[in-house]
Amino acid sequence: MKKKKALIFISIIAIAVTNSFWPFKAAALEHTCQIKADRDNIHLYVRDVDRDGNPTRRIIFRGWLLQGQTISLKSLSGRISVNFKADSAKRGSGSNELKCSGNQTHTLP
Repeated sequence: MKKKKALIFISIIAIAVTNSFWPFKAAALEHTCQIKADRDNIHLYVRDVDRDGNPTRRIIFRGWLLQGQTISLKSLSGRISVNFKADSAKRGSGSNELKCSGNQTHTLP
């Protein structure tokens, strides 16, 4: 009988502890997004953005994204600064501030 009560008590504690972590799982997904290279290989430089809209020193990703490839990113603030240059572009480049939430996908040329 004591073992049964102890098992029930431990089960209740385990359920309570597990349920207390649900908000953290939702918050983790809240600041995630994806970037997809659409028609060309692109070189990316992605940083977090602070509350005032200024890029921070935190580099989330720097490197090449091949045509059709998608990467997943996590942001601390829910906004990212993306600087990119297409492989075929002789001179041009682009810069965007994008929302990074709900695992949304942003497609770049």
